[in-house]
Amino acid sequence: MAKKRVESRTRYFIRTQSSKRGWNIKHLSKGGDFLEEQEISNHFPEIGLGLNKPDFLIC
Repeated sequence: MAKKRVESRTRYFIRTQSSKRGWNIKHLSKGGDFLEEQEISNHFPEIGLGLNKPDFLIC
């Protein structure tokens, strides 16, 4: 349970810091620059990552 909380806090931190630096943290389909782990292969099916997906893909 603690790992899930740490991961959630880390994702929040990354989004907050990215936003402060001017990145658009919305989903690509909404004009943003970010895709999260589960969204990457849906948006880029031929990306070739297999099971090794980063937490974020910033485009």
